[in-house]
Amino acid sequence: MNDNMLDGLNEQQRKAAKHKDGALLLLAGPGSGKTKVLTRRIVYLLSQSKEEKFHILALTFTKKAANEMKKKVQALVGDEISRLFIGTFHSFCWNVLQTYGNYIGLKSELTVYDKDSSIQLMDECINDLIKESGENLESREFFKNVKRNISTYYHKFEQWKNTLKPYDEIYENKEEIPELILLFKKYNETLIRSGALDYGDLVYYTLQLFHKKKFILRQYRTSYRYILVDEGQDTNWIQYKFLNIFCGEVHKNVFIVADEDQLLYEWNGANLRYLLNFVKEFKADKFQLLVNYRCPNEIIEIASSLIEKNIIRTTGKKPMESQKAKPNCCVFLESLNSPDDEIDFITKKIIKINDFKNTCVMARNRYILEPLRQKFEEIGIEVYMPMREELFATDEFKSLIIILNCVFNEDSIIHIRQFYNYFRASDNLKLEEMPIPTPKPDMQSTVFARVLNFLSENEETGKPWSIKLINLLQSFLLDKNSFFKYINEILGFIIGKTKEKVLSTDSEENELLRRDYDVLDKIIRKYKSKQEDYTLNTFLSEIALSGKDEYLSINGVSLLTVHAAKGLEYDYVFIMTLNERVFPDYRALSNTRKIEEERRSCYVAVTRTKKQLYLSYTKFRTTRYGTWPQEPSRFLEEMGLL
Repeated sequence: MNDNMLDGLNEQQRKAAKHKDGALLLLAGPGSGKTKVLTRRIVYLLSQSKEEKFHILALTFTKKAANEMKKKVQALVGDEISRLFIGTFHSFCWNVLQTYGNYIGLKSELTVYDKDSSIQLMDECINDLIKESGENLESREFFKNVKRNISTYYHKFEQWKNTLKPYDEIYENKEEIPELILLFKKYNETLIRSGALDYGDLVYYTLQLFHKKKFILRQYRTSYRYILVDEGQDTNWIQYKFLNIFCGEVHKNVFIVADEDQLLYEWNGANLRYLLNFVKEFKADKFQLLVNYRCPNEIIEIASSLIEKNIIRTTGKKPMESQKAKPNCCVFLESLNSPDDEIDFITKKIIKINDFKNTCVMARNRYILEPLRQKFEEIGIEVYMPMREELFATDEFKSLIIILNCVFNEDSIIHIRQFYNYFRASDNLKLEEMPIPTPKPDMQSTVFARVLNFLSENEETGKPWSIKLINLLQSFLLDKNSFFKYINEILGFIIGKTKEKVLSTDSEENELLRRDYDVLDKIIRKYKSKQEDYTLNTFLSEIALSGKDEYLSINGVSLLTVHAAKGLEYDYVFIMTLNERVFPDYRALSNTRKIEEERRSCYVAVTRTKKQLYLSYTKFRTTRYGTWPQEPSRFLEEMGLL
């Protein structure tokens, strides 16, 4: 590798990029150029080994980050990029299971259920168990309570999957409520029977595969000689075990970039002790990137003053230094009487700045941002609020994805129910009442094929145009991998007009449809740029494993929770409602560990700033019980601003 490929790196970054064999924990704070280091390290490893055949595994926190890094690497190494897999833990494990999942009884082609589909499947299982409970009133009441709090129990099931225990062992757990174990078992069995996995299953079953089929694990260990992990502080237990098992005793060439001061996902199992275990178990070297290239010096000073109050940090960590020249003033604190006054202040200031795309307003919780969003929409300021966005905004495009999933996996009962519910004429038909016709001797036996036949024979029960679509889908089932040619035809039936008509008609009705066509076109272009053999399976996995905001354009003011802002940067940052019991959250006040996570969240929010930071709090807040005085956040004092 020519040394000029490392041009632009400082001494610390260069040292990390050229690290020799063995493990390394690189402490990389906000704005320290960690992405550049990861990219150049990959380039270094590939360029130094052109005659060798080993592969590199790079694991990122988001698919968007992986795509951006891959572009940069490919620009420098060309065809050598074929020796790199870069993606999330989940996308890599998905690839493993697609290839070898049949060795542990999984179907060779699998559907990935997103959270909504998984919760819907849980709901279906609960309905079945309520019916089966008969006269057992205690069990019936328990299942009804689970149904009312289904998201909470879905998260509990995710936590169980992260324990890495065999499911049989979890099923036999005598300490858990028997009905909950029964639901967990039924949910998992229904998933497998439907040829589907949820997100938690992807890493879980991959490690089960490695445990049961050692020859497959040996193959991966031999092939992937180097592993790089981005955002290592957010790694949970099962992901840490993945690294441990994947490496074994063959090699310890693991390069983790992390910053415990930006650890925000303890609720998902992330914990500083995994980084400490990594240093100990892998005998890892450790050093720190000290220069911040993003924030003005004043931002670094208040951020350092804040985060130094945390106890849970790596030992010997030094404060960062800003590379930027110190401006006259870039931090502004405003005290407002009421939330309405705060919204007015932020609105007027943003209008005066007049740089919407490079401006972000952050808050601890989404409900704080909602009145501001309404205000912006009233006065015509465009907003970008990804927490409110789905990949597709219209029912028509969501239905397209449902149809594609039904065609790919003809036994995916949840997608088939969604399809049936959308295309039935009766609004009173409940999802669980959908008849699954029994197969006739001359019929295909898959559930979806039977449903299509049922609908075609009962034309009067469907929408007026549905019989034409059903005929198209019956042809589609026989020609699945020609899916590109069917997509626009399906959308034409659902929307009632061609793509050309939608794009050429400038109306409010077509605005969201045009937005969804744009997103779909971006997905298809990206998919075609990465694939040689097009299959419906790989296309759907591209969609399922993509982040919601990966294909969305940012044109207006960004309104983000502090968690959603991680990894981003803006010229102008507003952090609103910095009040005690709001930020930090009232649920954290009596728990030192939770207060430290709140402080880390504030640290992350502050360090998104490239030019100017505006902080605000309110003196009073009105609720249905009256108007109450509010205290400013303790974080303002800890930053030295009060």
